[in-house]
Formats: sequence, C-alpha cells, structure tokens
Amino acid sequence: IDCDSLGHVNNTMYGNLAEEARDFAATHGGYGKFNHLAKKEAMECMISYDGQAVPRDEITVKTWAQQLADNSEKVEFRFDFLVREKVVTRSSLLVETQRQEKVSKL
Repeated sequence: IDCDSLGHVNNTMYGNLAEEARDFAATHGGYGKFNHLAKKEAMECMISYDGQAVPRDEITVKTWAQQLADNSEKVEFRFDFLVREKVVTRSSLLVETQRQEKVSKL
C-alpha cells in the first residue's frame, strides 16, 4: 500500500478503493435497482477524510447507492471506509443515468 511521509495510507488510494468496491458490489448484485448503473463511468468523485489508516490496518468498506433528490438523472454510489469500526474516509462516485451529449455551437 502506498503511504505518505507520515506512514498513513496515501489519500490518493481511496479513489481506487472506491472503484474496486463498486465493481465488487456490482458483480455481486449489491446495488439492487441501481446495479445496472454501477459499471458506468463516474463523472465526479468526492472524498472526505475523517481519520487515518496506516499499513496493516484492516479496512472495511460499506457501500450503497442512492438517487439524488435534486436531480433524478444522477445516482450517487457512496462508500464509508472503516478501521476498527470507525469511519476514516467517506467517498462518493456520481453517475448519470442517461448519457447526455454535449453540443457545441460554431
């Protein structure tokens, strides 16, 4: 595992871990009615840090999906990363339910 100079798990790893957890959950039907969207490319990734994991910590990932209340065309895949039952990082990946083509005017 990649670590920073203080011996903490490098924060850049959480984006990769979220993608791996999403793929695993989708493969096993973990997102219910949103499962078909779990393989779509994420258009946005948000990560917040509430603590630190260090090498050899066992990280538990809890994940779920929810449709955004303010925009029914987007689904958010959420992740809590826990060490010893305490959330150390929260992450979300945003996916559009329908691909929207960008139109440019000349």
